[in-house]
Amino acid sequence: MAFRKDRIKELGSESLRSVLAPGEQEVESLSVIAGPNPWLALGLLGLIGQLFTQYYYVAATDRRVVFLGQSRWSTKFKGLAFADPLARGVVSDVRVGSVWSSFRYRRPDGKVLRLNVHRIWRSEMGAFLQALGASV
Repeated sequence: MAFRKDRIKELGSESLRSVLAPGEQEVESLSVIAGPNPWLALGLLGLIGQLFTQYYYVAATDRRVVFLGQSRWSTKFKGLAFADPLARGVVSDVRVGSVWSSFRYRRPDGKVLRLNVHRIWRSEMGAFLQALGASV
């Protein structure tokens, strides 16, 4: 699994460089699943649950939060999904679980995303949340 994580970080950083503004620096990045609890969406509901989830590679930079679309079946990236200005107070309801952790991310338009993080990305999640001014 570590090999896959390293490969995702490598490919994600390459894709991220193509959407960063000149001089913009990546602070932390990780892979997340947006949607309901993965135990429910991916486990109990199976293929139907896949309709309710979206995979993202999320990066906090020194200026904004960048969401890159990620394939659910491979390590390919779909490009920029959206980017929001870096702001404090956009993270709430941080929950650390044994396998899946989650937090809520509030976009500037008011939409709230539940972002689920697998335990292999937990250290990156902590650094990501600190970059957004939240704590684990």
